[in-house]
Amino acid sequence: MVASVTRPLKELKGMKRVYLQHGETKTISFNITLDELKFDDII
Repeated sequence: MVASVTRPLKELKGMKRVYLQHGETKTISFNITLDELKFDDII
């Protein structure tokens, strides 16, 4: 049997709420684990 799965072009993997004052800038970073990047067979 041959099958294919269409993956989305973009996937949200993390999110962080940040409050900024008008004109303020911040650099934000977060870690993504290998488990969050892998694609498992769902069968």
